[in-house]
Amino acid sequence: MQFFLAGQDSDNEGYTQAVQVLQEKIATIQRPIDLWLVEFRTLINLESQHCFPDTQYGKSAGEYNYKLYRCTA
Repeated sequence: MQFFLAGQDSDNEGYTQAVQVLQEKIATIQRPIDLWLVEFRTLINLESQHCFPDTQYGKSAGEYNYKLYRCTA
């Protein structure tokens, strides 16, 4: 099990740097993987990383929002 924590960019309220670093990390991980985004409050397109949303999951648990992506080779 691996964890990666990313937050808002330090110089503004965006997530540009976090998205870039996340995509770079995903590219180095052996597949298949389940990728959970918890409280990741920006749009992100992971299809180029072969990661697709699992629509069975992706709601909230208490005050936390989450989405599950299945990443394949």
